[in-house]
Amino acid sequence: MKYHIHILITMILTSCFFNDLKAGNDRPKAIEVEISAGFSLAPKAEAGMHVMAEARWNLPGCRFDIGLQAANGGIFFKERQEDVKFNLIASVFADYNFRTSGKLTPFAGLGAGYFMAESAILLQDSPSSATIHGPAITPRIGIELFHHLRITAHYRLTLKQDMSHWGISLGWSFGGGPRR
Repeated sequence: MKYHIHILITMILTSCFFNDLKAGNDRPKAIEVEISAGFSLAPKAEAGMHVMAEARWNLPGCRFDIGLQAANGGIFFKERQEDVKFNLIASVFADYNFRTSGKLTPFAGLGAGYFMAESAILLQDSPSSATIHGPAITPRIGIELFHHLRITAHYRLTLKQDMSHWGISLGWSFGGGPRR
């Protein structure tokens, strides 16, 4: 795993060196903060709401950004009558911004983090609850419109307790700006 992290960091830095953006006033601000809300859906589950906050550092001179995200939400699994409330999902993300000019910027990224959740089984004869936690990996794709409005789709793969789920969110990014 350590080897893979070194390769990822090397790829990002190499991309920044060979993919230098134009200098001037049209670079994005170094730090931006996004607030977003959306829906989560898992197989055999009802849609649940989630909210997220993410701070991102736009690496100078390249198309990558690195972010720290905190999320909260819930999902109800119909088949097993289980209500899962994600109290906290904390992740580190790296995104690549494909197009850096115009008012439309597609991006793709990968996050790694940790989740903590409360699970309540709602069966009549034996109700129970448990605290669940473990690692999570989150690939995501999205588009940023007008340098601030972000539509993001993700798949959060939880490596414990089968709490993996899809999500889509709409967010507003404070800071940032054009990536020309």
